[in-house]
Amino acid sequence: MVGLPKWDIPLLRDIPVVGPILSGHSPIVFLSFALVVVLFWYMYKTVSGFRLLAIGENPAAARSMGMRVARYRYAAVLASGALCGLAGAQLSLGQLTLFTEGMTAGRGFIALVAMMLGQSTPFGVMAASVFFGLMDALSIRLQGFSLPTQFTMMVPYVVTFIALFFFKDKNTFEEASGKAGSSR
Repeated sequence: MVGLPKWDIPLLRDIPVVGPILSGHSPIVFLSFALVVVLFWYMYKTVSGFRLLAIGENPAAARSMGMRVARYRYAAVLASGALCGLAGAQLSLGQLTLFTEGMTAGRGFIALVAMMLGQSTPFGVMAASVFFGLMDALSIRLQGFSLPTQFTMMVPYVVTFIALFFFKDKNTFEEASGKAGSSR
């Protein structure tokens, strides 16, 4: 099977420890890091980005200011769908080189927790995602130590639950579940 090509960056791959980690990935991986910067710039440096944040925070107040809430919401859903499509392409063509049923194996839950831990900011979500990715890589590496496969496969999910347990900002959980402001 043919998957996505791997890009080796000449100067980056020659760095002793960091080179093999940062080089040799598919173009979608490098695109995702660039998209984090672009999304941060859009959300916090442009008028339409501030409007999107305002609509996400309080749609009724944004509507009273004359913003087209439905238009921004549809655009946000379309953009998130496109980003999820890129994630699916990376998973099926960048890592596995084929599609199999159940290949996501709970990664959507981990993505939701990464969004919550990252406080819904591009750099925060990226940091949480890299952390969970490291835990996934650790679970793969632990398989070489003759540990039971069930133990090594549960490492990313256990770390996710631990992160949920120690996560202090309850407002983000309420906002994510749609219950924000229901006690007012």
